Amino acid sequence: MRKTAMILAVLAVPASPVLAAGSEVVECEQPLPKFALKAGSKPHPFQIEKLCRCIWDKLPAGGWERRTAQKIKEGGNPGLRGRAFVPLFQQAVKDCGGDQL
Repeated sequence: MRKTAMILAVLAVPASPVLAAGSEVVECEQPLPKFALKAGSKPHPFQIEKLCRCIWDKLPAGGWERRTAQKIKEGGNPGLRGRAFVPLFQQAVKDCGGDQL
């Protein structure tokens, strides 16, 4: 089973981080795309909030990575940057402990 995050393009922007009911999909308050945790993961809302903040902080302020994350979350086409973003985002999730939740 893969322990990496899966990025999903979305249009909705939640008011706070939530774990979608009945799944491992995480939505962050920060402009990050939805992503999935490993199957069976049941993190506490505080853990999700901490994870989201950590991932956002890993992306360089003012960098293309943050702009690309926001574009994906808003349902836009990130173009070629999207391909480069996926492994960086997956590494940020791992570095922030998302694979341990």
